[in-house]
Amino acid sequence: MGFSFLSHGALLWALSIVGTMLAGLTVPAMRVYGPELFPTRLRARANGITTLIGVSGSVVGVLIAGTFGDRYGLGPPIALLMLAPITVAVLVITVYPETANRTLEELNPRDAPLPPEPEAARAPDALPEALPEVPPNEAAGPPTPAGTGPGSIDQERRSP
Repeated sequence: MGFSFLSHGALLWALSIVGTMLAGLTVPAMRVYGPELFPTRLRARANGITTLIGVSGSVVGVLIAGTFGDRYGLGPPIALLMLAPITVAVLVITVYPETANRTLEELNPRDAPLPPEPEAARAPDALPEALPEVPPNEAAGPPTPAGTGPGSIDQERRSP
């Protein structure tokens, strides 16, 4: 897409369309890495930080394009800014781990479920599986329809 700003006419449109389509394909491909690379307890923070870095990079790109666009026109600065996404793509291909056909537990061992605790290791003061039934409090009286019991707003309105 950066090269489209160095051209004109039909070539400008063709390069712009192809560049926009390629840029659109990167979004779903890159969004997969957040859930797969970061453990559950850090996932939200990591996604927030990566979003902050992405937005900050966009702001810096606009400032660079505006500053150098006044001197050289918009074509050369935008073509130069095209190096940032290419650098990110090279880093992803060369540095990021391959996540295909791997479970989240393989990628993040801390997310693996804990093995079941043996019966002998349970705390002796743990609650039994079933609690005994508690007899109803007979002093409370029979249940009343909603809003008519003592202390309810309707009861207070009806009181003289």
